[in-house]
Amino acid sequence: MSGGSPRFSVYVGNLSYQTSEDDLGNFFSQAGHVTNVRLVIDRETGRPKGFGFCEFADEAAAQNAITMFNGQDFNGRSLRMSSHKKKATAIVECGRCGCSVLAKDDSKHKETCDGDPYSDEERSLVVSQVFLRGSVQHIAEVEGDLPENTFGWAKRNIVLVHPSTLRALDVQPRQPVVVFYPSGAVSTALLWPSSQVSPLRIWLKDGPKEQQVEIRVLREPLLRSSLQLRVEGAEGMGAEGLAALQQYLQVSIGTVSIHTVFVKAYLRGGYLLSTTHPLTLSFCGRQLSLSPAHPAADAALLDAAIDSLTLEDGDAPKGPPPMPPVIHVSASCTLSLTTRPSTASLPLSSLSWDAIPGLTEAKTTLHQLVIEPRSVGLQPCSVVLYGLPGTGKSLLLQALGTQLAATVVGSLSELVDSLPLAEMDGASTSSFSPPSSSSSLLIADVNDLPTDKEHIIYRLIPEAIGRGLTMVLGVRSIDDLPLPIRVRFAGEIETGAPSEQERAAILRNLVNKLTDEDAEDLARRTHAFTAGDLVSMARVAACDYAHGGLSGTPEGAMAALTEARARIRPTGLRQFALEVPTVQWKDIAGNEELKMEIEQV
Repeated sequence: MSGGSPRFSVYVGNLSYQTSEDDLGNFFSQAGHVTNVRLVIDRETGRPKGFGFCEFADEAAAQNAITMFNGQDFNGRSLRMSSHKKKATAIVECGRCGCSVLAKDDSKHKETCDGDPYSDEERSLVVSQVFLRGSVQHIAEVEGDLPENTFGWAKRNIVLVHPSTLRALDVQPRQPVVVFYPSGAVSTALLWPSSQVSPLRIWLKDGPKEQQVEIRVLREPLLRSSLQLRVEGAEGMGAEGLAALQQYLQVSIGTVSIHTVFVKAYLRGGYLLSTTHPLTLSFCGRQLSLSPAHPAADAALLDAAIDSLTLEDGDAPKGPPPMPPVIHVSASCTLSLTTRPSTASLPLSSLSWDAIPGLTEAKTTLHQLVIEPRSVGLQPCSVVLYGLPGTGKSLLLQALGTQLAATVVGSLSELVDSLPLAEMDGASTSSFSPPSSSSSLLIADVNDLPTDKEHIIYRLIPEAIGRGLTMVLGVRSIDDLPLPIRVRFAGEIETGAPSEQERAAILRNLVNKLTDEDAEDLARRTHAFTAGDLVSMARVAACDYAHGGLSGTPEGAMAALTEARARIRPTGLRQFALEVPTVQWKDIAGNEELKMEIEQV
């Protein structure tokens, strides 16, 4: 029973579609005073569904109506009636921040709510017309819940949510959205209601079961009259394979791009992300990828790309994830295909250990504590690697894994699965054997550790290290590790903003058009830039077709990088500017409010 005046409701089923609320109210007034009548209407068709609810002023009248009219004929149909107690609302709105949460989470949300809906990072929630966070739900059979008359991109990219979730989000079915996965992957999709999905939970094809994903409502996709897509993944297929691909996609490999009926039919009505998140297509056992050949060749797409690049630092305000540029493939859009490689080459994402520029101190310490002992058969030391986003932790850990032929796990759940569990649950500790030499090293790029200090990971780590496992752990902040865990690691290595010499080395590695003099000059003017900031700067510069991007002349590449430098927010500004007293404010691009804040402090 809901709050306020008591309402005694009766369910009335098997109604004629021609029945009106007035007809039903007048009929049931014979049993007692009727306070309200509601017929349930189909949201899609606007027609009655054939059932409704009648509310009476007192319980005796409600029961009397059931006794008098259950099974009786009304407008040519036999009524089905029963007492009806209204179910508690599954989703409730917070009066302070305006978001909607599950009713069971309402009290906990209000305890921590500070007026900002995005500050609650632990619970599933909805911000109307903007944002949805929820865990992925597994459903065995969904074919019957998928929208009819869809094919191609629209059929493969559907996200199912409960109708109440769709109402809380205040959008219509087929609303385009961008999905952000915990792994960092991003995709586009269309929303569709399904009663099989629980409120504030999400079903998506091949989604990470029981993990939280975040969804942003896409309001203003970019519209193009023509679009060229680059096909990647066809290398090494041989002459016969390439001939089959040509026939399949109707594209001349490596030379002339030709309009393709198949791809246009597949993508019609779809939403494409930029080259950082290509669309995959299966062909002869291969995964081909399709992405816009020039994702930022115009001002609108360039601005959208920059917005998504410059907010990826640890000091960014809480809020929904930055929206990447998305192109809507309308029915009138002309598509063509090419296999030409991208004009911008940014090799920093896949370097060997010896080829990684910068990070000199971190590499030296890892060599002394991990690589060298392992090479002579000794037990390496467990090490924590920590630092700001974009400082090269992930790159260094991946290179270390390649150097030592060790597995690198990239999430908290993978780390938990990689550690022994039996001895933690009361089993005999004698059943646990120390890891073999081939598996005695575990590299984990976790970044963010759970705030709940009772989480099982804080029991597994010291147990595993104590029994002979060497762990190299990458986290955002060393303070995230509780002291009893922290003492288990022999080394603590911080990856800070690179030095001027390291920045010059990174820039030379990123842009082979740069002369040594230009690289050193640009390094002097990128104080507080992390390696990630420099990569972002190079990506923005690669899109500056007015200067030829990074594939034109050395002078053009330098001009593009100089303009891009002013558009990147340096991640290490607070830390680096205070550590180096010779830094001049004029050398640090933008951030005027932040610089004023530092001066006042």
